[in-house]
Amino acid sequence: MPLPNRNQSISISQLYPDRIRVNYQYSLSNRVPANRIHDALQASGFERVSERLQFRGTFDSSAYGRQITAFVSFALNNSLLNIYVDINPLSDRHRERENFGDERAVDGSENWLHPDDILLDNRQIWERANELTWLNESVANDLAERIVRTLGLSTVSFYRGVAIDRMELTCDFSEACPFAAVQRMQNAFESAFLDTRSNPLRGESSVSTRTENGQRIVHGTWRQGIVFRAYAKTNRRLRIECEVRSQGFRNLRIPRRLDRHDEDFGVLFGIVAGQITEPLDSILSFDRASETQNGSLIEFVLGIGNAFRNSQAARMFIERISIDHSVPSASDRPRLERLLRRGFLERSNRGVYRIASGWRAAANRVRSDLMVFLRAAVR
Repeated sequence: MPLPNRNQSISISQLYPDRIRVNYQYSLSNRVPANRIHDALQASGFERVSERLQFRGTFDSSAYGRQITAFVSFALNNSLLNIYVDINPLSDRHRERENFGDERAVDGSENWLHPDDILLDNRQIWERANELTWLNESVANDLAERIVRTLGLSTVSFYRGVAIDRMELTCDFSEACPFAAVQRMQNAFESAFLDTRSNPLRGESSVSTRTENGQRIVHGTWRQGIVFRAYAKTNRRLRIECEVRSQGFRNLRIPRRLDRHDEDFGVLFGIVAGQITEPLDSILSFDRASETQNGSLIEFVLGIGNAFRNSQAARMFIERISIDHSVPSASDRPRLERLLRRGFLERSNRGVYRIASGWRAAANRVRSDLMVFLRAAVR
């Protein structure tokens, strides 16, 4: 099945679960001093990774013939034991040594799906995620028992259950020039996310960029604990992924705990995917608008309006820029710079900001409608 392109809306079936952090939770029979925990985890081959009681290491279970890399932490006065294990249900489908034609990964690895493995329905992927969750449960239980024995306790007093602590959902898009597309995504992210936040976030904008391994990655925070990213996955595809953390599950009011049924993860994945398709489609919609040579009137009004927190100020700015086609640089510099980054404005040699060429037709439409209204009012 061919990869989708950015000109179409995305359905739940086109989103894949990628890296998933599973939390296996236990209660200890009694509280344990921090120094004993530190010594016990080091004795088990785990390295302390923070000032808190948090450790990372690898555990081989001879009883179940499986190995896990785990992040272990203690909470609530050291009476709760949390074992976190990352799974990737796509890893079995990565074809490291097969012919990918002229397509190659940006980082040199082949940790992405061969075109023949792009499925019409993602059901097989979440079924694999569910299987990995329960396969690792026995190994996590074995590790918990070893930790308890090393601590000198009799046993784990209570197995609290399994929860999803973090989940990544991804979608790859066919793209001839993915690096240029990522640069354009900055504007689409800012347009889509600036006013869709339901929780207070630091800073005026929730969008940022960083460089990793020489490539640009655009980040957008939709809500606290829910982050979108866009980056070039290969020289022929763009990836947009959404990472939902524990705070994000709480903000979406989605329970993270799993029971012991084959469809558990599929139900959870479907609920989360259903929530994030709307902001994902918003990104794609604003991205399409930014590539349009002459943006429409509604895109012009909504795009500029999203840069303002006050509807009256937005209306006055739209009227002014539509009539004069420029504004002096001394007026409201942060908003002008934001509109410049999104492609609505251009900076002239004299330092003033003027309407970008692709939006002049929409601005003239606003100006024409204003003139009609004023002539009618005079009469």
